[in-house]
Amino acid sequence: MNKYKSILIYLLVFSVFISLQTVLVPLISVGSFSPDFLLIFVVYLGVMRGHIWGSTAGFITGLFFDLISGYLLGSSAFSKTLSGFVAGYFYNEIKSVQIIKSVTFVLIVFLCSLINFSAFALFTGFDSVSSLPVLLFDQALPPAVYTSLITLIYIFIVPKSSGDYIK
Repeated sequence: MNKYKSILIYLLVFSVFISLQTVLVPLISVGSFSPDFLLIFVVYLGVMRGHIWGSTAGFITGLFFDLISGYLLGSSAFSKTLSGFVAGYFYNEIKSVQIIKSVTFVLIVFLCSLINFSAFALFTGFDSVSSLPVLLFDQALPPAVYTSLITLIYIFIVPKSSGDYIK
């Protein structure tokens, strides 16, 4: 696939995910916990393209999300960049498509979600009253599990046979 064509497709997919994040997520939130569709996109790019793509996508999506959400500027950008970099460790040129079609992708999303929400919680919710384990278990683990469950639904929707994946 042409390099510019794949970048254009990624931008279109990004616009779909940002729409899901801003419109659908408030409707499916459970209490104060909500899934992170943008993180699933970042992890997808990290697994399919490697560290640089994952980190770059994480920074861009995080910064864009910081600008439209009103959170501390740079907090989502840092946490999603870190998550995209970690997702890039699972990049394998031969097995990437098999990874995103299996439960392994859900586990990678869970790990990256835990990193993302932990880093975000450290930036935005840490004060002298909170302890680190309480902060991580209260603010990082529930949304990481929720995001992983959403990814599990994705795994059941994606066909297991051959398909055209954006590479």
